[in-house]
Amino acid sequence: AESASDVPLIEVQAPFDITWAEVNKAIGRLKLEIVDQNRSDGMYFVHYGGEQQPYTDRGFFGDMADLFGDEKPETQEYRIKLEEKNGVTSIFVLDTEGKPQRAGLGLDLLKRLNETLQNTSLGGKGEPPKP
Repeated sequence: AESASDVPLIEVQAPFDITWAEVNKAIGRLKLEIVDQNRSDGMYFVHYGGEQQPYTDRGFFGDMADLFGDEKPETQEYRIKLEEKNGVTSIFVLDTEGKPQRAGLGLDLLKRLNETLQNTSLGGKGEPPKP
C-alpha cells in the first residue's frame, strides 16, 4: 500500500501490540541485527544489506575498516516504524534521518518484511490468529 503522500507501507489489520510482536519475529526470521528499539515510539533500528548480504558482526576493527576503507559497507542502518490508528497498524521503512524509503534497499527491506509477515501468525490477511 501507499500513504496519501505516496510513501510505501504495510497495513496490518491488528493493534500495535500484536503487530509489534509479529514484526519482531519477522526481523528474526530475516536475520537482521536489531541495533536498538524504542517500543513507545514504535521504532526498530536494524541493519540491512539486501538478500545476498545478511548482517555479520565484524567487531570494532571491522567497523573501523569500513569507516576508513574504500569498500562500501555491507549493510546500512534503517528504521522500521510502526504507527497505529483505529486498530490498523502501518509499517514504514525510514533511513537514518527519518525519511521514508521509496526505492532501493529500503523498499526491498519493506517488501521482504511484508513477505515474512505474511508467513507469520498474521496469516497473510493482517488478522491476528483466532483464539
